[in-house]
Amino acid sequence: MAEIIAAIGTLLSCFCQQNCLNTQIFVRCKHMINTKKEIKKLIIVKTELIALKDDVNGKLHTTRIDRGEVPTHVVESWLKNVQRILEDTKLIEGEFKTSKRCLNRVLPKCCSNFNLGQRISVLIMEVDKLILIGTELLKGTLTSQVPKIGVELPAQKLVGETTAQKSLEKVWELLMDGESRVVGVHGMGGIGKTKMAMVMNNRILEKSNQFDKIIWVTLSKAKDIHGLQIDIGKKVDLDLSNEQDEIERMGKLHEALKRRKRILFILDDMWQEFPLDKIGIPEPTTDNGCKVLLTTRKKEVCNKMGCRAAIVKVETLTEEEAWELFLDKVDELTPEVMSTAKLVAKECSGLPLAIITVAAAMRGNGDLWDWTVALNDLRNFSNRIIDSEDIVFERLKFSYDRLPNEILKKSFLCCALYPEDYEILARELVDFWIMDGMVEGRSRQDELLVSHVSISWSKLVPYCKKLKKVPSLAKLVRLRRLELNNTAIEELPEGMEMLGKLNCLNLHLVSLRETIPLGLISKLSALQELYLGAIKVDKLYDVGSGECFANELLSLKELENLNTSFHCLSDYASYVGSSKFNGLKCFYLAVGGQYNYLTSHLGVPPRATVQLSYSDEGSAQNAHFFPQNTKRVAINEFNDLTRLNELTRLNELIKDVRELVAFRIDQCNKIECIWWWSSSEDEKEEELSLSGTGTGTSSTCWLQCLERIDIYDCPKLYTFFKGIPIPPSFFCLKELGIYGCHNLKNVLSSSRLSQLLQNLEKIWVNGCDELEELIGEEEEEEENRRNVETPIAVQFPKIKNLVFRNLPKLKSIWRGVMISDSLEEVWVHGNCSELKKLPQFKGEDQSIQPPASLKNIKGSRKWWDSLEWDPAYPQNILQPFFIELQENPTYLEEEEEEEVEEEGNIHTVTGCDNCKMRPIVGKRYKCKECHEERVVVTEGLIGFDLCEECYNTPSKHSDFVNQHNTKGHTFELIANRGDSPVPVHTVEEQNSA
Repeated sequence: MAEIIAAIGTLLSCFCQQNCLNTQIFVRCKHMINTKKEIKKLIIVKTELIALKDDVNGKLHTTRIDRGEVPTHVVESWLKNVQRILEDTKLIEGEFKTSKRCLNRVLPKCCSNFNLGQRISVLIMEVDKLILIGTELLKGTLTSQVPKIGVELPAQKLVGETTAQKSLEKVWELLMDGESRVVGVHGMGGIGKTKMAMVMNNRILEKSNQFDKIIWVTLSKAKDIHGLQIDIGKKVDLDLSNEQDEIERMGKLHEALKRRKRILFILDDMWQEFPLDKIGIPEPTTDNGCKVLLTTRKKEVCNKMGCRAAIVKVETLTEEEAWELFLDKVDELTPEVMSTAKLVAKECSGLPLAIITVAAAMRGNGDLWDWTVALNDLRNFSNRIIDSEDIVFERLKFSYDRLPNEILKKSFLCCALYPEDYEILARELVDFWIMDGMVEGRSRQDELLVSHVSISWSKLVPYCKKLKKVPSLAKLVRLRRLELNNTAIEELPEGMEMLGKLNCLNLHLVSLRETIPLGLISKLSALQELYLGAIKVDKLYDVGSGECFANELLSLKELENLNTSFHCLSDYASYVGSSKFNGLKCFYLAVGGQYNYLTSHLGVPPRATVQLSYSDEGSAQNAHFFPQNTKRVAINEFNDLTRLNELTRLNELIKDVRELVAFRIDQCNKIECIWWWSSSEDEKEEELSLSGTGTGTSSTCWLQCLERIDIYDCPKLYTFFKGIPIPPSFFCLKELGIYGCHNLKNVLSSSRLSQLLQNLEKIWVNGCDELEELIGEEEEEEENRRNVETPIAVQFPKIKNLVFRNLPKLKSIWRGVMISDSLEEVWVHGNCSELKKLPQFKGEDQSIQPPASLKNIKGSRKWWDSLEWDPAYPQNILQPFFIELQENPTYLEEEEEEEVEEEGNIHTVTGCDNCKMRPIVGKRYKCKECHEERVVVTEGLIGFDLCEECYNTPSKHSDFVNQHNTKGHTFELIANRGDSPVPVHTVEEQNSA
């Protein structure tokens, strides 16, 4: 055959002007003859390349976990080239299988085989080249160190939710603003200053890009400037331990720190003033972006360190918070000692450390005499105390004195050998006890550790997302908390019925194959917290057994916190309507439909919330439909509802609720207005009764008490109010949020409504395609405006924030003057291109100047430059307040306004949840279903994010979707608005990967 082809080639060369066939034609035509052999060779080298790639990825995975390192740019480039070649190879293999033939499929089609063979040959050479490069890479270092901003500290739970959280938010605001450079936190010893600083450290690492470096230094009462300089120097790889001259140390440290920008210095437990310049710390300024956060017991230290007004005092716990903490730590109390125990808790003066130590000392003691003695001892201590700092010491001594024997006292004192804030390992401490002769032998060590496994077990389990099976718990009879939330278990552990002392069971977001067995919950008689919300199971309990499920819940006499769902209204009524129902402190009760976690939408954790899905009023006959302490009500998917007035029994159902503060309406597809006040006398009586101002027996004040209203995805809603509400309806309303109501024309149909909303602080409207104005006008108002030369004013005395996002037809916020002495921010996000004119923002004095409270007006430069201005209110009045937002088509329309303020929610600041690339470069993919279900929160945002490489790499994508249980979900391309959703990789692709 080769001779024949050579002869034909010689003949053809006579007719070829360029004589291109003078080279050996067998070499040029082998692609046409040996295509099958070439494709086999390509498959062999491809397999070798895949194995090499897996070795590289395995080594990268190990170094990332062990040392936190990332691939070098060379390695990343090689991996991308490998992925490209593998995709080309797959394409070639497909073409080979479908290659064409001629002469009735007897002979191969020469032209196509020639081209295919050439491409295969080139691919083989490229694969061989990549194999050589990869082999060399594998011999060397594949990764490089990632510059770390700081160290994530062990998670800390702040004690005293309300008090501590207020202080924490004050500190956060001071650190995030552009003015405060030195922030001081002061308070008594043991009050939680260090915990607060640790929480702040972690929050900055997670949520803020304001600092490039966090330097944490723990001071002590005896530490001097020399020791402080050495500690800070270590954080920037500078050894000052051998430098004896103070000036030299200061100079070297200052030089090392000055080279860096945006450093946050956290100086914990400062006892005396340390001038920053004498230490060597550059003066924090706006230019270098540095700040100092210090904690101290003395306010004088804050003043001397130059904190000025940036000082936050950590207050002691309120009496209620102190008692809750005491109860949590003391475990069980008998009724006869309860009153004395309250007095003991009160003697701890609201100090968390004192409360914890005293409660631990009295844990399990039910003897009234012992409690009385303890109370007298504490009161005697209080009489001797002169300095407030002695309070904690005396309470610690109280706890120490009640240790049952000398061995335990000596063991406790061993802890004093460790430095302050040092993490003491239990195994290390037990070894010390054994060496000191306080504990005999290894068997005794093991006995000590095993005896406490029931206490420490709960710390091992939460957020183990790959945990699929838990061994039998039958022997852990002392177990108090079992938190299996966010794990991959499919069936409940055996032996749970033996956990008679269990206080907390958390099964949130667990996918169970079967329903929870009837009778199990009632056996957990000590339960105080039960979280069954968002369990991924067809039915939480068997259909028809709703009353039995309700009776099981009613049998839990100690239950205080409950998150669960009921299949229908009648099952729910069997529970809350029972005479045995004693109420709950915290609850989230979902009725009908799916459990929909509303944390982010209501602004605070969903305490005391009832979520209703589908209208089924007739099945609830008991008037006590909502628990009296219900704070939030959400109604979902009431598809036949056109206005809330049609819920004829709503007034009756809520009549005993005195603390309702938030109301949410979600996906009511036919609702046209929220509240409608008729002008006719016949219908006015009904509206008076609904608004709570009528004289009927069922009148309530629930509309007067509402502080927040949220409306989501109501496509036919055209206005919020129809008519003017009857005062004092909505008098307490502070926040109004509307999202995805595409038929909405205006939010407030008349300027007269502003007179009823005098306490309104925040309005945010997002994604309402047809919205034209925030505040509309009635015919009479419009005529008056045309006849009056001066602009008409509306007054919102307490309004602080106006937020508008993606409102393409919005033309007006208000056509006249908006008066408020509290307005702080106006945000205009995304597509609001038709908004060409702003209202005249003025204070109550109505001078031409904007209110003194105004901080900024944020929007894109393009939008700001397109605004039209009234000669009586020119642009230069508001120009100093304008802050440009970098508009980007990657804004996510689905996510909440609150999160937009904090995060920006653009992919340039979002990290990939798989490879941890931050920020994502290029295209970004978001798990659409996780976002819509609002059950997964990562990186401070809702749902999962993937970078382009992790999305397009089947193996990475497969591992990710399996790990996070997102298989079958849809990942939506976020890179360019309007791109159609891209489906998740198929099962076949995952299996092949």
